[in-house]
Amino acid sequence: MTTPNVQRLANRGLVMVAAITLSGTLIGGLAAGYFTNIGLSQQFANQRSAQIDDTRRGVYIDYLQVVQQAYLAGAGTVDEQQLRTKESVVLLIAGEEVRAVVPKLAESALNENGDIPAGQYESLRSDFIAASQRERADSVAVDLWPFW
Repeated sequence: MTTPNVQRLANRGLVMVAAITLSGTLIGGLAAGYFTNIGLSQQFANQRSAQIDDTRRGVYIDYLQVVQQAYLAGAGTVDEQQLRTKESVVLLIAGEEVRAVVPKLAESALNENGDIPAGQYESLRSDFIAASQRERADSVAVDLWPFW
């Protein structure tokens, strides 16, 4: 037979083991939930960023097509309203560097006076493309670790 002191110690030991197990389970569940929430919020942020990027890319492509058509059509034969509409949309969604190039590119594509050389138009178009690629590279930067 066991003595009452030994039995009390055994009961305390069981209670301690149960308390440690319970607290470990609770802490593990909280940590798992926390990291799951962080992972999901990062995934949603990445999806939103990709969607915005796709929209921006589509707008830029439309703008470049209209600009190219205006340039190839020659002065005075262009639907300036369509070009200005596309220009406005780009100005709304673009970053600062792209916005700096857009009006100059539109003016050179319209070439109303016929005095803008082809090299200037091509240079501005290249500047627009380069600026939009840099803008995209900056927006793709993904934060994989939420604690920084």
